[in-house]
Amino acid sequence: MVVVAVSVTGAWAQDSGVAVLVMADDEDRASVKRSSAIFERVMGVLREGLRKQGFRMIDEESVAAGTSWVVRDRQSRSALVEMAVVSQRGGTTRYSARVLVLVRVLASASLRGPVARVRLRMQGDVFDVSIKQFLGSLEAPAMELAASAGCVRDRACLQDFVAEHAETAAGDLSRVVAEKLSLHLGMLPGGQPPTSAPGEPRRSAAGQPVPIPYTVTLWNFERREALLIVGVMAEEFPRYKEHTLLDAKLDVRKYAYVSSARPEKLKEWLGILLEDMAFKVDKDATVAIKGREIVLKKVVPVPHRPSSAEKK
Repeated sequence: MVVVAVSVTGAWAQDSGVAVLVMADDEDRASVKRSSAIFERVMGVLREGLRKQGFRMIDEESVAAGTSWVVRDRQSRSALVEMAVVSQRGGTTRYSARVLVLVRVLASASLRGPVARVRLRMQGDVFDVSIKQFLGSLEAPAMELAASAGCVRDRACLQDFVAEHAETAAGDLSRVVAEKLSLHLGMLPGGQPPTSAPGEPRRSAAGQPVPIPYTVTLWNFERREALLIVGVMAEEFPRYKEHTLLDAKLDVRKYAYVSSARPEKLKEWLGILLEDMAFKVDKDATVAIKGREIVLKKVVPVPHRPSSAEKK
């Protein structure tokens, strides 16, 4: 299988901050393994096809290096899913996967005298990692191919024959994946973003609010203050979906926060929340939102230090 984690098509793709990760899941021994020339060519076509649809691609080697994940053949499906989840929890938006697509490449050959029949199939399962939702299964049209018996007996010839036609199947699959994700992420036909009134959430073609994954970072807040902020964001902010703690240190806490609310509304609500907590906004605490990054900072006064004798 192949794993793909995603962005939105068209102009909104760059604005969404969601990215695509493509890698191979070949746990099934009947499937084509990731290190084969067939899969290398499939991956190239998938990446290029999704990129042309407006998706931002993530390099799997970079993700592996950032998560200590070892790329190798025949890894389990669960290990790949966990890797995608860990990449999102890592707090680095650049390598975080929003949508995961597991794609399996199956090829078989049967001899019938001087002619061989080669059957090629490419399937996929799509998941939204941020909201932990299965979006559905996909499959490119199956291919029934005729090859010479001599080519089937020659491993290199058969591999090259299958790889050539697998590129066509990968192109078909990339278009199916793009359509599926466009619908889920709220794009209208033609790659255009849906219209919405100012401050209103983006809506899918079906009219449903589109969940957006935010990263919320709280600096210098005491633990009880941070828990209060996140608790109010979860219990009282409209359009909240879910949140997950990504990291917790002495002076910083980081959360994944999923909501269909627009950034400007979140900034407005957070300002009100800080005022209710007796903070003076822009003096005692600040709120900054850039793309899908939300940063709240508590201003910590620097202790007064008496002048030294040398300075006097």
